[in-house]
Amino acid sequence: MLPPVATILAPSDGMTVSDGQVTLRVLVHSPVKQQIRGVRVLVNGRLDPKARGVVDLTAEPGVDAVGSGVEVHSIPVLLPKGESSIAVFAEGTAGASVPAVIRLRSSATGQSAAAGLDRKPRLVVLAVGVGDYARAELRLNYPAKDARDLLAVLQAQRSKLYSDVLSRVLVDGEATLEGIRQGLQWLGATVQPDDTALIFLAGHGVNDAGNGQYLFLPRDADLQSLGRTTLPATEIQQVLTALQTRVLLLLDTCHSGNVMPGRGTRGVGGDITRFVGDLASVEQGIVVMAASTGRQASQESAQWENGAFTRALVEGLRGGADFRKTGRVTINMLDLYVSERVRELTDGMQTPATAKPVTIPDFPLVTLP
Repeated sequence: MLPPVATILAPSDGMTVSDGQVTLRVLVHSPVKQQIRGVRVLVNGRLDPKARGVVDLTAEPGVDAVGSGVEVHSIPVLLPKGESSIAVFAEGTAGASVPAVIRLRSSATGQSAAAGLDRKPRLVVLAVGVGDYARAELRLNYPAKDARDLLAVLQAQRSKLYSDVLSRVLVDGEATLEGIRQGLQWLGATVQPDDTALIFLAGHGVNDAGNGQYLFLPRDADLQSLGRTTLPATEIQQVLTALQTRVLLLLDTCHSGNVMPGRGTRGVGGDITRFVGDLASVEQGIVVMAASTGRQASQESAQWENGAFTRALVEGLRGGADFRKTGRVTINMLDLYVSERVRELTDGMQTPATAKPVTIPDFPLVTLP
């Protein structure tokens, strides 16, 4: 079974829109007989929940859709001021299409300005750090400090890049399974469509021996009863994909390896490759930055007083990643800095990875003084 194919017929790539509104004409073709469930539109990587189109089988010259597995959708979309990346993909019973992407420029003097698309977004942060596990053999030194250090850098962006920074931090005794679930519920209830949501998890992770699913270990995790006492990837994914906004997930966890002298490793046997890939798919639209790849060790050390990944994140967001002195740090810039810095800190034994859907353009995380 092949997924459908989406093609943007109009407007043309690079076009300028004067009133902040454009109507997309999208051709959806199904190579095999299947139900087309709908067409989704992302503006600058954010799902537009109001972009609902109608199927028009007759208005496009040369397109005969009757009985041929072809549909033409007309979809009105509001654009913010400036240049925007518009991504469209069709969903069928056999999966989602490869996204069709164009870039448009808008003056945003019309409805999009009235809709508030040019307001500064809010940053909504859920930071979880678990080091003081109930089981002594699982204890780590720095996840709680990691969560607080990262949050301090992000809170400094209030009234700068973001109109506000809303946060909830759960460390050690607060980071029980129930506590983390309440934090995820808070996130879902707080985030609005024009916000940026950021979730940070630091601690241990494992894979379920039966199905290979990634499991995050809260403070009260029981290794003899993983299914009942851990937070599964499916639950995290369900919460994050329900957020109709831009989402960034940072994972300083989930990996296994030999303990190095003076350094601890986070993970008691785990590989998050599949989890990261699922979240960063076009349909989910989530940017994921993970501390290491495959089954590598994710290290922490008294020399850094952080996990290596978090240490690099904090340095990068404080300006280390602004290689060209532009006064801002974007996702792509942070990815490059963290990748190189973590390799340096761990003598090449840890390789971070970033997965970003093609539908999400590079975007700034912080601005610098």
